[in-house]
Amino acid sequence: MKPTISVILPVYNAEDSVRSAADSILDGTFKDIELIIANDGSTDDSLNQIHSLEDPRVRVLNLPHHGVAVTANTAAAACRADWIARMDADDWSTPDRLEKQWNLAKSECLDVVSGQVRIQDRQGRPVLGMQR
Repeated sequence: MKPTISVILPVYNAEDSVRSAADSILDGTFKDIELIIANDGSTDDSLNQIHSLEDPRVRVLNLPHHGVAVTANTAAAACRADWIARMDADDWSTPDRLEKQWNLAKSECLDVVSGQVRIQDRQGRPVLGMQR
């Protein structure tokens, strides 16, 4: 069955963060998704971290290293949904991110929806001077 939203997640050498990034999407309140994780030729343990995800909504593309733009575009071409969400391997989404963005897009007939970011260090502390 075709999902409502395809989330694309390019990964390059992100063994320390890719699992939490993926989990933040998979554990979110919006469930009708596919998560396409595109490994961009990582040389660390990223691919093992990706393969440890046990969720039928996850699709893995293991690609040679070409950089984030090519990898993201390759992942986008593999999407089955009409709507695409973008995420980086060192990002973390709030549980209701996709639900809020989907509801806003549908209620306002929008084609593109974005959100604010909070930049934090690995311990979750705000990085001063970089808040938006």
